[in-house]
Amino acid sequence: MTQKLPRSQIEACNTSEIDTSAKSSHQLPFPAQWPCGAEKKRVMYALGKIFTCSGREDAKSQLSISFYPPKTFLWLIKNGYMTTSNIDSALRFRDIKTGTIPAGQLIRIIAGLDSEMKLLHDLVSNTHLEATELICAVRELIDCSGIEIPGGSVNHKYVNYEKITASTEARDECSEDKVKFLEAIDVKENGLSGNSLDIDYGSREKTLALALSKLYTYPDEIIVNGIRTNYSLQTTVSLIYLLRIELARGGWTAKYFESDTKNSPSGSPCIPDSTIVLIVTLLNCCIDAVGAAGWLSGEVPLADGTSYKAKDFITSLQIETSALLECIEEATYLQNFLTEMVRFGCTRQKEIAASKAQGSSKPISLISDKDSKALPFGLRTEKPISLTRVVTGGEISRRTMRDVGDRKSRRVGKYCRERILV
Repeated sequence: MTQKLPRSQIEACNTSEIDTSAKSSHQLPFPAQWPCGAEKKRVMYALGKIFTCSGREDAKSQLSISFYPPKTFLWLIKNGYMTTSNIDSALRFRDIKTGTIPAGQLIRIIAGLDSEMKLLHDLVSNTHLEATELICAVRELIDCSGIEIPGGSVNHKYVNYEKITASTEARDECSEDKVKFLEAIDVKENGLSGNSLDIDYGSREKTLALALSKLYTYPDEIIVNGIRTNYSLQTTVSLIYLLRIELARGGWTAKYFESDTKNSPSGSPCIPDSTIVLIVTLLNCCIDAVGAAGWLSGEVPLADGTSYKAKDFITSLQIETSALLECIEEATYLQNFLTEMVRFGCTRQKEIAASKAQGSSKPISLISDKDSKALPFGLRTEKPISLTRVVTGGEISRRTMRDVGDRKSRRVGKYCRERILV
């Protein structure tokens, strides 16, 4: 597990002097006021002064901070210049021979500077990060959220296990004595909402959601390889629990007809439907990252050095998946049921609007004599067909009944209820 970077390890950095210089320094000009070449030189110079790297050129280097100007550091993050590639270029520009900077070193430093993870949120939101760096950012957020204790296991304080029996008739017919356990996660009692914490949990939650959303855009193979490389088994299991908590918080495992409206928070924002795809995809990647060998080993490490049988763990995941599919089936049924009502309402509104528009126009006078039945269907009045025609040579001849009927049939539409009278 990675260690947080305390401020005492920042070399050549006097906190009082930095705070004084930060207050007295002028605000940095906007990037649009700088030429492109000058801006690049300023960025390279600032990164080269802030960071230093220790290690041989042929081995992995250890990245650290030698000078910390708060305003410049924040400006580099918000403008997207704080990347590992830019830092490597800046150090090489200063003729500092460095090896490969390991993935996650920059994330570790930024997470150590700010315990509220606001700098990390700005970095994730304003900078293009690779999948490995996003995975390291999620790991830092898991470490600071308290889900995983320093021993490397899941903290029981944030996971509430409740045994819920399945009391449906179908399950009773299969086996009366068989009882299935579902791990229900109660977010309110656990304190994951951040109300019991002294620091702001909202920035951490936003950063975690943003990091997981960006991580979802990468292929599954890259995500699985990154988790296997950078996560231990305990951290992977902690991420699985975290995703299961998000499933419970989003109400994806709660049935619509059996949901308790008293326990549901009224002020919670509306969760988009695409969230379930993101959670399920990352959950599958975590399960694949553990691999068959990890699950077949028989035990999954949990809090306080205890172990949880992999069979029971997979069974609980299977039960949650079944509950999730039942909820999706109910939602689909309700959607199909309500679609017809919504469609009827929209059609009715259009008809009412059309009738109002017709009522505002001038009334149409109808002929009430016996010849009114001869009018075409739809009150269309057309010019009568001439009974004579001019043939070759200028001779006027009378049209035949067949010719008159043919010309009338050409005026009638393809689908019409008019009766052709000749």
